[in-house]
Order: sequence, then structure tokens, then C-alpha cells
Amino acid sequence: MGSLGSPAEFVLSSEQVQLIKDSFKAKLQADVPYHAMTLFINLFEIVPEAKALISFTRDYTGPMRENEGLQAHATTVLKKVVNIATNLDNEKQVEMFSKSLAELGGKHIGYGVKLKHAAKLRDAFVLTMAQGMGDTWSGDVQAAWIAAYDVIEQMFVVGLVGLAAPK
Repeated sequence: MGSLGSPAEFVLSSEQVQLIKDSFKAKLQADVPYHAMTLFINLFEIVPEAKALISFTRDYTGPMRENEGLQAHATTVLKKVVNIATNLDNEKQVEMFSKSLAELGGKHIGYGVKLKHAAKLRDAFVLTMAQGMGDTWSGDVQAAWIAAYDVIEQMFVVGLVGLAAPK
């Protein structure tokens, strides 16, 4: 069994984290539930079978934005991603997040989530950030968010594929 590696390997620069904080506050913070739903709607467009992996979307036939169960879940997911992304310049926080995300990845095995789904969620996430930030989605902002997402995904995948989380 492998492991993720040292948390220090996953610390972002303070400049990257500041770009994430500033861009989130400027464009997304005012309506997190909307952007969270956009993330999952984008995911379902990219990976239609992902709908079947979530209990409250599996048999839902109405407009997805009106699905209260998905709204709550999506909002929680986006808030957690942002919380983690805005703390990736703190090695102690990174260590804590690496353990909790690995555990979360392990839980998602039971939901039928596969490695390919995690990779496609990245595409949906980047698309959602670009849509939400509009003309402020610069190369530097994009690079910071992608770096943060990639760290989060790596930590999550440790549990998803059954690797040992860093100690």
C-alpha cells in the first residue's frame, strides 16, 4: 500500500491562496448555493452516470436546481472545497485535511464512486469556477484554483483507491 506523501508537498504559496480567497469573495461568495448547484449540474452533463451515484438525484425527475437534497449536499461540498483551498498555505491544516479527505474518499467507494469520476469532477469544478468568475478568471486565478483542486483531489483519491493516508 502506498501513501500520499508529506503534507508539506501539498502546501500552496500564500500568493496562490490569496488569489483563491480574493476571487471567491469577489465572485462566488454572494451565492454559494447557486454555484454549488452549477458544479453538480456541470458534473451530470460531463458524466451523466454520476446522477445514479447520489441517492437524492438517482430517481429525481424535476429540475435539478429545485432538488433540495442536492442543494444541501452541493452547498456543503463547495463550502468544504473552498475552506480547504483557502487554508492550503498552512502545513498543519494540510495534514488535517489530508486525513479527513482520505477518509471521505474511502466512504465514497461505498457509493460507487470510481477514480474516473473524481477526474471528471475536476473538469466540472474548473468549468464552474470559470463560469462563476467570468472576466476575472485570469491565468493566475485559474492556476491557483487548479493547484488547490489537484491537492484536494489527490487527498480524496488516497481513500478512494485504498491507499494509506499520511500519518
